Amino acid sequence: MLLALLACRATPGGVQSLPSAHSPPPSVADWPSYGRDPGGSRYSPAAEITRENVSRLQVAWTYRTGDWSHDGNTRSPANSESTPIFVDGTLYVTSPFGRVIALDPATGRERWNFDPKIDLQVGWGDFTNRGVSTWSDPSRTAGAPCRRRIFVAPIDARLIALEAPTGRPCADFGDSGT
Repeated sequence: MLLALLACRATPGGVQSLPSAHSPPPSVADWPSYGRDPGGSRYSPAAEITRENVSRLQVAWTYRTGDWSHDGNTRSPANSESTPIFVDGTLYVTSPFGRVIALDPATGRERWNFDPKIDLQVGWGDFTNRGVSTWSDPSRTAGAPCRRRIFVAPIDARLIALEAPTGRPCADFGDSGT
């Protein structure tokens, strides 16, 4: 499957890339859930893209998940219906096979990739994943393991909690992260 994102911003002088992870955009730009906020407003307060400069946007990068099921490896087709989230300077997206990928928003480079290893030969229906969710544990100090968690529910009915910076399963969640 192909995921193409406009990871850029338009300015009066042209189009620029978003800042790198070393200088993350302000938290006002975060899109931490489907619809951006708990009310699902789908509104971004970011002001860099306007009616006047939107026509100058260009594709900054493309990321391919590699999940393609029309080669006979699965019983049903894969569908890319994931809504990426953006928190703490990282873009998180899922693939149709439930993999979670953390991307650098400025370059599209993969920071980590978690594969839940679902059985592709089981008749699940269609292979679709709608994305991830996130939660930050306020009782844990900054930098503590699994303070920010990324949750994914692959098609095989598991719920998996991953440590946001590394993609490792959170050992204190369920049975070793599942």
